Amino acid sequence: MSHESDINQAERRQHPRHAPEGRIHVMRVLPNIPLSDAEVVDTSLGGLALRTRVALQPGDRLSFYLWTQAPPILGEVLAREEQEDGWFLVHCRCLVGGFGTT
Repeated sequence: MSHESDINQAERRQHPRHAPEGRIHVMRVLPNIPLSDAEVVDTSLGGLALRTRVALQPGDRLSFYLWTQAPPILGEVLAREEQEDGWFLVHCRCLVGGFGTT
């Protein structure tokens, strides 16, 4: 599968996208490293998109910590797309938990 088709696959979402509600802290699971520059672009019930300078790889596991007291959400990187400004747009799916919508 090509990188472009990885992105196209990541764009086929089952759930509508929403702006994030509050700050979401992102941490890479192995190695356990906070992604302090991560900016969540949008969320859906099944996943999210974020921007970061870290070149995450498909299959990388991430933890998402919400501003609420809920347990973290475990996610997996599906695809990444390098942006002109040197950042990466990263598409993730939720493995455990999810982003509820109101």
